[in-house]
Amino acid sequence: MTSYQSAPVDLQNPSFASLLSALKEVHEGKHPPEILLTYQQALNAELAESRTGIEGLQAPPDADEATVQAIEDQKRMTDTALGMCQLVVDSLGEYVVNPSNEKMAQCVDYFLKAQTIMGQLHEYLDGVAAAANS
Repeated sequence: MTSYQSAPVDLQNPSFASLLSALKEVHEGKHPPEILLTYQQALNAELAESRTGIEGLQAPPDADEATVQAIEDQKRMTDTALGMCQLVVDSLGEYVVNPSNEKMAQCVDYFLKAQTIMGQLHEYLDGVAAAANS
C-alpha cells in the first residue's frame, strides 16, 4: 500500500522521504522555491548511486538461464522506476525556473506516481525474494 505521508523538511539531509513536505511548504510560502534545488542536487546524487548499484548486479557465473533472465528483468524494471524518479527530480528545477501552480501540481503528480511505482516494484521484488527463499 502506498503511503502519502512525508517526513518533515530536512535541508541538511534532503531525501525522497521529505520531498512531499518540502513541496507543500514551498507552495504554502514557508520556504523559497530555491530549497528545491537543494533537494534536486541531493536526489540526483541518490539516483546516480542507485543506477550504479543496479548496473553492477550480475548473476552468479553458474546461474541458469532463467535466473540470468530474472535478474535482467528486475534490473530493467528498477531502471524504469528510477527513470520516473528522475522525472520528479527534473521537475523541481523546472518549478524553480518557472514557479506556478501548474508546475507545482506537476511536481506533486510526478512524485505521487513515482512513489506508487516504487511501492509496486518493492512489493514485486519482495515476492520474488520470498518465492526464491521458499
